Amino acid sequence: MPKHLEHQKTKFTQNADIVRRAIADEIILVPIRGELADMQRLFALDETSDFIWQRLDGNRTVGEIHSAILNHFDVAADQAAMDLNDFIQALLEADLIHEVA
Repeated sequence: MPKHLEHQKTKFTQNADIVRRAIADEIILVPIRGELADMQRLFALDETSDFIWQRLDGNRTVGEIHSAILNHFDVAADQAAMDLNDFIQALLEADLIHEVA
């Protein structure tokens, strides 16, 4: 496992107050509850981040998601690990995902 994969055995699940919407040619994560200020939590996803988002289901570990990325995309293992960690950190900071106990 690449050294950059900090959460390899951790499982995360999506915040239930967030929905994934396809609008035109974009995929956007939208808060469905809370204050209007929550609109700052909108996330536009590219193909890779959408691939990751759909696998943050509370059942797969970060290591398993990393393996899936390597099987689906043409990317180096270390680069995929760094990008995956950065995306997970951004989702955590925006309260879009939670760690599964």
